[in-house]
Amino acid sequence: MEFKGGYLLFFILFIFIFLLYCAYLDIKTGEVPTKVTYPFLAVGVIVNIIGFYFLNLIIALILYRIGYFLNKKNILGGVDIELLIIIFLFFGFKFFLLVCCIALFYCLAYSFITEKKKEIKFIPFIFIGYLISIVLTLVQ
Repeated sequence: MEFKGGYLLFFILFIFIFLLYCAYLDIKTGEVPTKVTYPFLAVGVIVNIIGFYFLNLIIALILYRIGYFLNKKNILGGVDIELLIIIFLFFGFKFFLLVCCIALFYCLAYSFITEKKKEIKFIPFIFIGYLISIVLTLVQ
């Protein structure tokens, strides 16, 4: 999805503040209520409908189904999946993949350094992946 001019900056800041808040909640309380993520999912869906990006909506549903499977296997949390889908809905598949790869890299590095093997809070790593992806994308 391509945003023009000020809309791009608005959505970058919009998602930045949202992810920062989610990372804070995850670190502080260990959970992010879905009532926090659902409005952002709704806005992402609406933006894609208005822009006629119906393929994105189909891909988001596929990602949700994959995420549901990962959640049932206790690999990812439900809100982790929702946040990644929100990133996909606002910024597209390439950016989504970049965020996922960076987040996984830093999460694995953290796991090896701290030797923590279970229940790592992933949302802060999604936030880090988002920040680095924004910088890499804007520098290009």
